[in-house]
Amino acid sequence: MSPPPPSSSSTVQQQQQTPFDAFNARLQAAQAAIQSPAYIQVKSLTQRNDASAYARLQSGGQAALTHDDVENNFKVILMTQRRDDMYESMAKLVLGEQHGMGFSMHTSSFSLEMESHFEDAIRMATRATDLATRFDTLLGFTLAARDHNHWMEDWEGEEDEGPPFQAGVAQLGRMWNTLLRETDENLGVLSADTFTRQGVTCMLREFKEAVEDGGEGMVTFPAFGNATGAGGYSTIYGPNGNYVRIYPMQGNAADITGAEIR
Repeated sequence: MSPPPPSSSSTVQQQQQTPFDAFNARLQAAQAAIQSPAYIQVKSLTQRNDASAYARLQSGGQAALTHDDVENNFKVILMTQRRDDMYESMAKLVLGEQHGMGFSMHTSSFSLEMESHFEDAIRMATRATDLATRFDTLLGFTLAARDHNHWMEDWEGEEDEGPPFQAGVAQLGRMWNTLLRETDENLGVLSADTFTRQGVTCMLREFKEAVEDGGEGMVTFPAFGNATGAGGYSTIYGPNGNYVRIYPMQGNAADITGAEIR
């Protein structure tokens, strides 16, 4: 016996759902399934990332975006409570006394401080008793280092020796390269979460581009190929889609709600 045909209202609703709406529905379902308290948007649709898709967004709004526009230009990382806690812990490590002040001010000496912060974070990750904890530790530190990135571009060091953090960057990249060979299950990424691995990989490509550019050819972040144009900031959303925290860096971007962030 065949199932009854869908009601006309549900058929119309499915026909009217845009790729952008479908993406958001899938994201909300994944958040609910893993009880994610928040997610971080690590790539956004910008003119630099995808000029044609950005033009469609500007002229026709979210409804004008194609499936490929959405899937290629919006990348997120779903946070668990432990990931969120680790992120905050690593932000405290990176910022020190300036954590929680709303803004931070740094000089070139920040790059010297980051050298020891890399050592501390890598030591914590190495000592983790399981791969999921190691994943969350590295993720928290990499996001914190990315969001507060003054150290990348304004660093102290001998001209022929390069930045003081180059060894830490290289070791961090090697650890990520090894860790991402593991299965999602080993990393604590649940099966309902089809977003986080792609989001992490995208974030790492953007991190690689930023830190290698800042290091003026003397810093190498292994693997991950070339950056794909990630947004350059972390926008953290709660389960209801409202802003929780925004760490702006460079450039303008349309976030997952279609709003302009400047």
